[in-house]
Amino acid sequence: MEAIDGRIVAVAVGFAVLIVLFIVLLVLMARRSKGTNARSSMKGINVTGVTASTVIDSGDNPQAVMGRVRDLIARSRRYSDLSEGDDSLRFRVKGNFWSWGGVVTLDLAPHDRGTRIQARCQPWLKTTMIDYGQR
Repeated sequence: MEAIDGRIVAVAVGFAVLIVLFIVLLVLMARRSKGTNARSSMKGINVTGVTASTVIDSGDNPQAVMGRVRDLIARSRRYSDLSEGDDSLRFRVKGNFWSWGGVVTLDLAPHDRGTRIQARCQPWLKTTMIDYGQR
C-alpha cells in the first residue's frame, strides 16, 4: 500500500513540475512577443503584430516589375498561387516546419523615377499570434 502511495505522490509531483514549466514558458513567450499589436521597425521594414510591410522604389516601370515577380514565382517552388490585379500582385509563400506560410501583397504605383512598391506580408493562417520570422 505504501508503494502505491509513493507512486501517486511521484506522479503528482511530476505533473506539478510540468504545469509550472508550462506556465513559465507561457510567461517567457508573452514577454518576447510583446502582444499581438506590438509595433517595431528594423531596416525599413515595419512590423505590426504579425504583419510586415515596407516600401521599395524600383527604377523599372510597373509592367517590368510585374514580369520579374512572375518569373521569380514560376522558377521557385517556395511561392505559389499568383493572382494579379491592375496594379497589384498577390502570392503565397509556402509553409515549412516553422510556419504555415504567408501571403505577400505587392501594390505597384508609378513614381517619378520608376515604380514605388508597397509590400505587405501576412501569415496564411489568420489565427497566428506570434511570428518567428520564418516566412
